[in-house]
Amino acid sequence: MPVLRVTGIDRVQLIQRFMDHLLLLRDRSNLEMCLLDFVGDSSNGDEYVKLWIRHALLCQVRKLIVAGTFLLDNLHFVSQYLTELHLDGVTLRDKCTDFSSCLALKHLEMTNCDIHPEKFYSRPLEWLNLQGCFFPMDLRTHISAPSLISLQLINFGGRTPFFEHMLVLVTTEATFDPNYADSCNNNDPGYCEDASCHSCYGIGDGGAGSVLLSGFSAARSLKLIAEPKMRCVTDDHRALICILQHSPVRKKLTLQLYKKQKPKSLVPSKAIFNSVDVLFLHRTILRELKSNVSVSSVLVSAQWTPEKMKI
Repeated sequence: MPVLRVTGIDRVQLIQRFMDHLLLLRDRSNLEMCLLDFVGDSSNGDEYVKLWIRHALLCQVRKLIVAGTFLLDNLHFVSQYLTELHLDGVTLRDKCTDFSSCLALKHLEMTNCDIHPEKFYSRPLEWLNLQGCFFPMDLRTHISAPSLISLQLINFGGRTPFFEHMLVLVTTEATFDPNYADSCNNNDPGYCEDASCHSCYGIGDGGAGSVLLSGFSAARSLKLIAEPKMRCVTDDHRALICILQHSPVRKKLTLQLYKKQKPKSLVPSKAIFNSVDVLFLHRTILRELKSNVSVSSVLVSAQWTPEKMKI
């Protein structure tokens, strides 16, 4: 099946006539893959690129890769054949993240993209990788992908997206950039009561507390990696307890903090002992906890024996 690759071009206009003749003036032979990879500032070619994307979809392309500084607005991906989509460096607006008309889409990867729409939807999607993407500051993007099996959310900026429940989710990995917008000004791991805290209450969506964990609750394996602003080492360990509360079926939990961050004192406090029952309820469900934070005192108090832990 034919494959189309366009790479190493720094200006869309240089190949506009060639591409129009190649794609638009030929018969609609099916495409296995289409790669449109531009370098430099290619923003002046937005309309041409959107036209070529539409035509590739009409050619029943199965794998589509688009890379460049394009603004993709008023572009609705519609295809019964597209199974894999890669977007790199593009800006997405309007309905560009509504993949409800891509009935065969299984694999979606976005790298260094600006994601502006409030809704992100795909029912058949099984694998989602969002790396280095930036979400809006003034609203929270809602992501609905009920068939998702594997999720990677790596070094994102802006407001943390809200994931609706993903009941078949198996593996999840989230890496937090130190500048993400939901990092509480009061260093609170989800219980902030300061109404003036812009990070927790700045958009008025009622999202104070855990944003990601409720959507990740069905994942069998969860990996959280953070730069210094992740509060898994507060003296009362509320962050750890919050994670466990949202882990009804977790079999493997990995917490990795910034390598230069040193944990605070782990002297047992009243807050720890008051939370023992919460940890005890989950000790028979989780099979393994890997962490580079010295949380042994908390877990042992909840009857986590050494053979059940790898710290």
